[in-house]
Amino acid sequence: ISCVAAADDDGDLEVGFGDTGTCRTPPPLVDAGNGTIVDADKGLMWERLDDANGLHDKDAPYAWAEAGDVKIAQLNAATFAGHADWRLPTIMELQSLVRPGASPTVAAEMNTGCMPGCSACSCTQPEFHWSSTLVSQDPALAWSLFFGAGTSSTLDREGFALSVRAVRSLP
Repeated sequence: ISCVAAADDDGDLEVGFGDTGTCRTPPPLVDAGNGTIVDADKGLMWERLDDANGLHDKDAPYAWAEAGDVKIAQLNAATFAGHADWRLPTIMELQSLVRPGASPTVAAEMNTGCMPGCSACSCTQPEFHWSSTLVSQDPALAWSLFFGAGTSSTLDREGFALSVRAVRSLP
């Protein structure tokens, strides 16, 4: 791939700071075929959400405490995809799924073939998703990511029920 970046704006080229004259495309997220999507560049394995009304349903909202105590606990108890170390992602990990300026803002691999009843699809609601990152000045608040616009915000951990996408670190 040959790329030339403008002085102040690299647009879709995503040339990294200090990489003048090179073109960097984001590494692909790969569907592992076991209900997960792998980001080898960041060393993360993501839960693939679907629209089949089960544990992985994109429409299942959780209060922040339930996200860990219920959803993550169920994934770990079931050793989902052969692993029992699933967790709530940090806000930075969630933000790694955002594609600035794209519509939808979520990486394409996280939102493919989503139709009512699908279980082998990948769905991302354009809604807020919980992160594990608490606000240091007020731990009653947690950071969340709004996939509709790709923006983050702090929300009351007890006042909202949001979507949850589990993640685990690759060895």
